[in-house]
Amino acid sequence: MTLLQKFLNVFITLSLLISPTTMEQVPQLSLWGEVADFTVGCSHWTLKPQVSIPALQELTVCFNLKFKFQATSPWTAFMYSHPEARYTELGLGGKWGHLVVWLFGTEWTSPKITLHQSQWYSLCLTWTHTKDRPSLYIDGNLVDILAETPPSITSCSKLAPNGTLTLGATHRLVNGDIEIIPFPNPVGKLSLFRLWGRERSIQEVTSLKCTEGNLVKWDRDNWDTQICAPLPDSNLKCEWSIYEVRLMFAIFRSDGNNTELYTARDIAHNWLRKVLPNSIYLHRVSVFEVTRSSKEDSLVKTSHEDRLVRWSPPYNRFDALVHVNVIPSVDVAAVQIEMYKDLKDAYPDPSGQLQLLADVDSIHTTPVGRK
Repeated sequence: MTLLQKFLNVFITLSLLISPTTMEQVPQLSLWGEVADFTVGCSHWTLKPQVSIPALQELTVCFNLKFKFQATSPWTAFMYSHPEARYTELGLGGKWGHLVVWLFGTEWTSPKITLHQSQWYSLCLTWTHTKDRPSLYIDGNLVDILAETPPSITSCSKLAPNGTLTLGATHRLVNGDIEIIPFPNPVGKLSLFRLWGRERSIQEVTSLKCTEGNLVKWDRDNWDTQICAPLPDSNLKCEWSIYEVRLMFAIFRSDGNNTELYTARDIAHNWLRKVLPNSIYLHRVSVFEVTRSSKEDSLVKTSHEDRLVRWSPPYNRFDALVHVNVIPSVDVAAVQIEMYKDLKDAYPDPSGQLQLLADVDSIHTTPVGRK
């Protein structure tokens, strides 16, 4: 193949990948900035079967909740069950003005609490096997809860693995299938449901409220939303400054040469410094060879032709892990959209010999804690 033919192949491939239709896409994976509206016509979401929750001796669950109706009759925010247990492993709801926590079959109840309609509340539930009770927080404030029966928690207690998790409704398992138990009034709107595999301190509950979970995330690939699609809600903001960006990119060369890993890292670093706004500061850029599984999964959709195009083998592909600081802090959903818009276009290297192109479907921006 002549040098001219190689250059034309690069040009044609880039033209397909950065077509105007493709440019108009928005991030599809993240649910930040969106809510599950459990009102009329929407009863619940379920955790997808491929998202496996391991056995846990400590945990933290956080989510945001807004009631559409006055929360007087029984309601459920979430419930986690296991087919071999006769009780609810973990859950949170309310009844007659009280908040209710379920843990290993014990029901813990708060004093009467007034939760107003049309107001967002941040709720977190933490537990560790070294303590005989869970901890419940509303907007970072610890809420007193009492067990209705002697608690069954011991130092050997652990959350059963591979259970079923529903949002917005109570459920039971019948022959291994989820059966929803309806309540008269829906819970309202729920968002940012996340699960971590350790107990967060009261300081972390308050200071890390906008970080992503490490076991269950607020992402589309975690939740079955076929019953009702997520809806945008501009009133729910979560401002954060520390992010981790993962993506795959390809380097197309007109000279036919391969791109070494250290060179790819320098090119990626220059690209990011060039395209990111001044409010986004690069902290660290790591570049890796693409693994075999990543290559097999790398598909770039060309909407105008409604077909999939695989990146051609002669062009070098890399995975990137980028850590950035956003100063001042900005709403997570806005940062995710900004990163997508900044990274989706082809970048011509100043040398004139190559271009860098990110796989837009691989761009994933996650709010993380300080490391």
